[in-house]
Amino acid sequence: MRQRVSNVRVVAGRFKGLKLPFKASERIRPTTNKTKETIFNWLMYNIKGSLCLDMFAGTGALGIEAISRGASFVFFAEKNNKLCEKLSKTITSLNIQDQTEIINVDSLMFPFEKKIKDPLDIVFIDPPFRLNLVKKACALLREKDLISNKSIICTEVEKEKELNEILLEWDLVKSKVAGQTRYCLLKKKNA
Repeated sequence: MRQRVSNVRVVAGRFKGLKLPFKASERIRPTTNKTKETIFNWLMYNIKGSLCLDMFAGTGALGIEAISRGASFVFFAEKNNKLCEKLSKTITSLNIQDQTEIINVDSLMFPFEKKIKDPLDIVFIDPPFRLNLVKKACALLREKDLISNKSIICTEVEKEKELNEILLEWDLVKSKVAGQTRYCLLKKKNA
């Protein structure tokens, strides 16, 4: 039996309506269109001209949505080769190679500080669920000095996930639950 191919779409901006196909699996769980709409409504005053990192890019849906809405540059980090190849084809078809860089890596092992020279404005962290990767990803961003006090972390975690351990070093700006997912905006706590 063939695996069903689904798609997510770009919700707004210059690529509004673009469909990004994906094969559903345990590891690929793209952000729903409704959730993306809420997240980007939260980010509407921060997105224009921003420097972004889509840390567990998958289909690239969050980063492409960011570019569609006016982000100046997005780094896509994804360790799955096939997903990187698909993402590369999408970026080429949209003719946005000068606004993107795809890095085929394990996001928790790559020395991002060698590639990213300015503090990121927005970081999307939507890793596979139930592997406790959000806390590790947030710690890496701080350790590598990739963010400033103005940077916004946009993350998705399991609905039942206790945020207290993540929030020791972060301020919760906004949070909402939809289905099995809690999505949040975080900012670095001032020292």
